[in-house]
Amino acid sequence: MPLFIGFILCIVALRREEARLTRARLEDYAAAGWFTPEEVTMLATPAGRKVGLAWASQLRGDRRPLMRAFIKDATALAAVRQRAITGRDPLAVDDERALLIRTRATRAALLSY
Repeated sequence: MPLFIGFILCIVALRREEARLTRARLEDYAAAGWFTPEEVTMLATPAGRKVGLAWASQLRGDRRPLMRAFIKDATALAAVRQRAITGRDPLAVDDERALLIRTRATRAALLSY
């Protein structure tokens, strides 16, 4: 039983660390104007993602698939940024560019009427 509880606590700690890193890396992009602070909050937390998906479901045409893609790409972008900062990915610049283009296009599709 203690091993199971320890495993659960490790999972919780890893999820918190992932959320912290995602927020920190997306804040880098917010400082550069790629995301708003509100988008960072929405994209970096499970509660924010839930709110974002609920909002997207109320848009004309149910845009939850677009919101899921936006969340996925933004999360991947944060991971690419972290790999670039730590120097673990020599191709991070190319991945970053592609993800920035995709997130911009997905945001435009979400907000179009």
